[in-house]
Amino acid sequence: MDNQKIKYKIIVSPDISEELSAQIFRYWAFDISDFNYSLEDLTLTDEESEFPFIEVQTNSCVKMTLTHCKLCFNSILVTAYNRKEFMQYLQGYYDTCDVCKLYSPNYDETITLSKPLKTRLKQLNKNELRVLKGIVKLKSKALIYQHIFNNNVMDTNIWKIINSLQRKDLIWVERDDEGRIKFFHFKSELIDNLDS
Repeated sequence: MDNQKIKYKIIVSPDISEELSAQIFRYWAFDISDFNYSLEDLTLTDEESEFPFIEVQTNSCVKMTLTHCKLCFNSILVTAYNRKEFMQYLQGYYDTCDVCKLYSPNYDETITLSKPLKTRLKQLNKNELRVLKGIVKLKSKALIYQHIFNNNVMDTNIWKIINSLQRKDLIWVERDDEGRIKFFHFKSELIDNLDS
């Protein structure tokens, strides 16, 4: 299932009853920013017996793929065992992958919020701004390779600019498991802010 920031998959234990399976999917059903059924709804709709919270949490979990680590820019894979963990992951409490937390000298757990978007845009030099505008306008990987990299994907100067834009949390380069680029992502609010 896709959400605006995450991809998630409900994992259910094998050999459970159909009734428990239905309860599990009701418990985890999520749409855009909240669960489809509140905890109160779950307890009210199951009038004959109490909602089996313990069985549901024991026999299910959710594998989530968050957008990206703020340091290495790889996707963050996490597992939520209850709704509270699910919402914590979704709300960005986990914006750095576990490997970077362990080994990166750039990891600082006291830094939680980045500077406002307009401030970050004002701090860009001419080339960074040019590349950022290009990524936002061109969108497709092929056009970005053609016009920003001028068909030289190994251009280290352009990659320095791309990496700088990623560190400033303006773009995110999504890669597959082999490290090949899939997409150049950017925050939708950039569209309006770059035109002004």
